[in-house]
Amino acid sequence: MYGKPITVVSNPAGTAGLRVILIEFDMYLDGEQTTLVIDQELTQVTDAVLLLLGTKTIEDIRRGSISMLRWEIAETVNETISSGVCFDVSIIQCVLQKRYA
Repeated sequence: MYGKPITVVSNPAGTAGLRVILIEFDMYLDGEQTTLVIDQELTQVTDAVLLLLGTKTIEDIRRGSISMLRWEIAETVNETISSGVCFDVSIIQCVLQKRYA
């Protein structure tokens, strides 16, 4: 486990910024070396997950299962990091709410 939960806040697609999704997650990694890679590339990992969440509509989030979202985040991490493997993602929080001015 990475052991340092990551929190990402994004606007779902098609909401014109009026809805917000917050996801807090941790990652199961293949070893200490991958933990060091994540530490060094955390900004790129966070940006990639933000881009992924920005493509999801509210319906995608509501209809889609948490296991699918976990898989997509793990795949996004694996495509982003220069070495190592993220085996799985543990979603600690997933909140979808209206944005108030």
